[in-house]
Amino acid sequence: MVVCRTYLRTLLKYTQTSTIVEEELLKYNMIMHRTYSAQ
Repeated sequence: MVVCRTYLRTLLKYTQTSTIVEEELLKYNMIMHRTYSAQ
């Protein structure tokens, strides 16, 4: 049970981190798109 909890906790952290990374990538892509569109 302890291993299962630790695994779930790690999975949750990883999921949250990957979501943050995806959001940052989306922001970056939007900025790059605006920059290229402005030229």
